[in-house]
Amino acid sequence: TGEHQVQGLATVKNMLKDLCAKKGRALSSPSTQLKAIAGCIRDASNAKTVLDRLQELRTVGPFVSWQIFSDLVAARRLFPAIFPEAVVSDSLSGYALFGPGACKGAL
Repeated sequence: TGEHQVQGLATVKNMLKDLCAKKGRALSSPSTQLKAIAGCIRDASNAKTVLDRLQELRTVGPFVSWQIFSDLVAARRLFPAIFPEAVVSDSLSGYALFGPGACKGAL
């Protein structure tokens, strides 16, 4: 939806052209970036650091990064090494991101 595709029409068009030209192989290039971000997330000291790193991924904005973060918090029960407990604690009382829909609803 327009609420979730916050990167703009030109970015989406370019991404789709890239995927078509490379027959889906364009998806392999973010894997190196994901590995680097994963290391930073494991070493993070607060929620903002994790969310900022997630938003470095192309087409990931505030809403999607918060959704990924929320999934990682839930998965942390099974995989505690995802990131330190301090990050979870910070997300409960110190920092949050709101997507465009929540921001509109607050006005």
